Amino acid sequence: MRYTWLAALALLGAAPAAAQSAGELRAQLEETKAMLAQGEAAGMDASVLSTLRETLAMLEETIREMEAEEGAASPAPAAEEPLNAPYPVKPNLAATEACAGFTEQNYRSRALAAGSDVQLDTMCAQAFEYYAMYKRAIAQGYSEADANRTYDAHSKSALVANDFYANNRAD
Repeated sequence: MRYTWLAALALLGAAPAAAQSAGELRAQLEETKAMLAQGEAAGMDASVLSTLRETLAMLEETIREMEAEEGAASPAPAAEEPLNAPYPVKPNLAATEACAGFTEQNYRSRALAAGSDVQLDTMCAQAFEYYAMYKRAIAQGYSEADANRTYDAHSKSALVANDFYANNRAD
């Protein structure tokens, strides 16, 4: 099987964008290892093999980072879960048409899913992340002023996502 340089790069460019989890990235890592082995056996151009090796290293690093984040991140309280806050909990300003399909439970994987508007998905995920951080601050007993600093970041992030949706989204 003969790979061309452009075909290999096209495969590499498409693979990470479709990944949603460390497990899926691991599957892509194994596919890339197999592609490298086939390329070496077929005498593929050295620059393509070098690119494949670099991609393997990047995939391995991304997997390590994702697994570390998954292990270190304490989940925000679920939307249905009442917070015993000594002050009112503010609403999620990103739960709008702009971020349709995003929830407090799926925003991380949803942001990595292939979609029609990567920029908007990234903005929505950031707004949801700030809201999760806000709820975590409340659950961990932070003062209203401390929690509100995070909520302000959420508010600004949600405003950016909603404004982008209204004015610049991909159709």
